Order: sequence, then structure tokens, then C-alpha cells
Amino acid sequence: LNETNQVNEPHTVTVTVTKDPGTGPVPAAGEHVDFTLTDGGGAVSVLNAAASTCDEAGPNTDVNGQCVIVFNSASPGTVTIHAEVDVTIDSVTMHRESGDGLSGDSADANKKYEGGRIIVEKVTVGGDDQFTFDTDYKVDFQLGNGGTDDSGFIPTGAHSVSEINIPSGWDLTSVVCNSSLGGTENNTAIGLTDGEIVTCTFTNTKRAQITIVKDASPNDAQNFVFGGTLGAFTLDDDAGVVDPVDPLAQWPNSQTFSNQIPGSYTVTETVPNAFWEFGGVTCVNTVGGAAYPMSAVTNGMTVNLAPGADVTCTFVNNKLGPTRTQGFWQTPT
Repeated sequence: LNETNQVNEPHTVTVTVTKDPGTGPVPAAGEHVDFTLTDGGGAVSVLNAAASTCDEAGPNTDVNGQCVIVFNSASPGTVTIHAEVDVTIDSVTMHRESGDGLSGDSADANKKYEGGRIIVEKVTVGGDDQFTFDTDYKVDFQLGNGGTDDSGFIPTGAHSVSEINIPSGWDLTSVVCNSSLGGTENNTAIGLTDGEIVTCTFTNTKRAQITIVKDASPNDAQNFVFGGTLGAFTLDDDAGVVDPVDPLAQWPNSQTFSNQIPGSYTVTETVPNAFWEFGGVTCVNTVGGAAYPMSAVTNGMTVNLAPGADVTCTFVNNKLGPTRTQGFWQTPT
């Protein structure tokens, strides 16, 4: 009479009525059973009238002296089932009910419903996007920064929730699942217990972008080689200038490095020869042009790219005028 179900799992109670006309107990067919469902501890019982027979008006016990009560609860707690009936034997009517303590009458039935909840929270750093989640307890759903999804009460036991198809330019940098009972859970192997609420916070960090620009004064076919954290690359600033050595040689005057993990980056250039001097570096936010912090190093800079940052750094070089020693031997290469 005392059983346990998971939330949203229908339960059937069979009420059996017998009577003894003096020759031994027999099924009490054609009697009318009344019943009540009493909720406790947060349970909210819902009767399935289509599947139940004890709720029918008039005689509702079948040839076996039975009728059924079918109900459910979407939240954890207890449901107490009390049944009563007036049985007529010959001209004598007797009232019997569950839990009355009389010989042959059963106690009230008690159904315990168990369930817990899983809450998913989304946090983004450096921007925002839509992120898709896959679980074993509901259809896939999407959340943006600050969004939450509450499973509602679901059956206890093993559950999982994961982020899938992460948008380009983003990294999943943290997953923390805290239990209302204390401690943490693994998001891919949540052991949900009765009444427990597990809150999983998924944090995604947006990658950064940096553009290096060459500004030679004046414009010149001279090539400038760069190195550092971003690797080796070559730029020049020869708009309107033809390389006299190799007219077909073309290098861009800027290069963009996308999808960079936030952090510290150092870029330096090699001053090509004595005819050029390094004139410094400036870094700005690509959108809006506000100054972006950086630290100068020899012939270059170090910049800390924040999550989602889009930074443009311009390297300036000034061409020196020929000296008496250089004379006409100064060349652009």
C-alpha cells in the first residue's frame, strides 16, 4: 500500500470489495465506491478520469468486485488514497472504508512521488550568441547570455546536459554544476535525487581578433618582416610605388589574425636596413578607434587581447634621408 513512483509516472490503485453472505467471502459486484486523493509534501494529484472506474456514478465495481483509480503527479510529494463503500447483504447495509481499523479493511494507500530539477544557466564573456544544449530529459534548446532553462520536476536518477555545435569563434571555458544538497555534479553524469535541484552554469568565452598594419613614411616598396606570438609574416606600404627589383612582388600593408585565444601577444618587426627607423606602434579598437592598451617592446609591442576584442595595431617606420656616406647608394631594398 506504500509505493514510490517517479514524477509524471501514472499510478493505478485497485479497490477490491468483498462481502460474506454467510457462505464465505465473494466479490461485491455492482456496489458504489467513493474515494478521495489527499496531496501532501508538494504533490499535486491529477485523476485520469478516462482510465478510472471508481469515479463513475452509480454502481462501479465489476464482477470481481473491483474498480480502479488512476492518477499522476508532476511534482514530488505524497498522495493518500482513501476509499469507502456501502455494502448491502440481503436487507442489511454496512459501511466500510480503508483505514477504519476494522477487521478485513486495509489501511489507506500512500503513493510517494519522487523528482528533482536541473537548471541550466548561460554566461558569455566578450560578446553574446545563441548556444544549443542537448539533454536526456527534454528536446534541445538554446540560450544566450543570462538565459536559463528549468527542467521542472523530472524523474530521479542519471541525467546529462551538454553544449553542442558551439558557434565559431567561441570556446566553452567552464561548466560547473552545483547541487542544492551541497557539492557538485558532473554535467554528463548527474545523479539526481529526490527533491534535489542541480544548477549547471555553462560559460563561453569569445575569441579575439588583431590586425597589424604597416605605415611607411613615405610609401615605399620596402618589405618589413614581422615575428612573435602570431608567427612570421611580411607587410609593406607601397601604394602607388612599384618595386624596381620585382615589379610583380606584392605584399599587403595589413594582416588580420582572427579566432585568437584571449591573452598576451607580442609582435615585433625587423628594421630592414640603415635607411629606415622604427617609429613606434599605436593600438586602437577597430570599431570606434578608441586607444587600446599595449606595452612597448624593442621594435614592437605586447598587447593583452581581452575576450571578444577586435584590435588594430599600426607599426610606423620612417625613411631616413641619404647621408654624405650613403650618397646615391641608398636603395629601397
